[in-house]
Amino acid sequence: MKSSKCLVLLVVDGKSKILLEVRQLEVILLIGAGLLIRTLVEMQRAPLGFEPAGLYRATILLPDDRYSTNDARGAAFAEIRTRAAALPGVAQADWSTGVPPELGVSVGTLQIEGRETKNTGREFIGFNMTAPDYFKLTGTPLLDGRLFTTGPEAEREILINQRFAQEQ
Repeated sequence: MKSSKCLVLLVVDGKSKILLEVRQLEVILLIGAGLLIRTLVEMQRAPLGFEPAGLYRATILLPDDRYSTNDARGAAFAEIRTRAAALPGVAQADWSTGVPPELGVSVGTLQIEGRETKNTGREFIGFNMTAPDYFKLTGTPLLDGRLFTTGPEAEREILINQRFAQEQ
């Protein structure tokens, strides 16, 4: 079986020119590689939705036998947060149950006050729980509405992403 050849002119950054004699399959592979590289470069330039510079992450797992209640776990994380914020060079410390793009998942129904429920009760709802100043710490911009408040009412507050808001 004879494979046909063709000439290919590659232009990189509008300057470099490379002339190659290649087989058709090689042309397809070169085009695919070029598209992959362009996609990776564009992904690196895409906004993350938060400012990662200077952020550090630690995963902390509390033993269930010692921290079996929500109050005990809350007190432990509050103490960890206080101690971390007191470390030299730390400007702010906060917590979240996940860092984007990680999400916790719940299966159930989300009821919006004053609206009929569209859910069947089997939907997966992605979420993260955070401290009130988490978005300030990460440099995540607020597009609309307001951020969390502090106090007892804060436990019932949620922030939603733009996509969820548009679907409602």
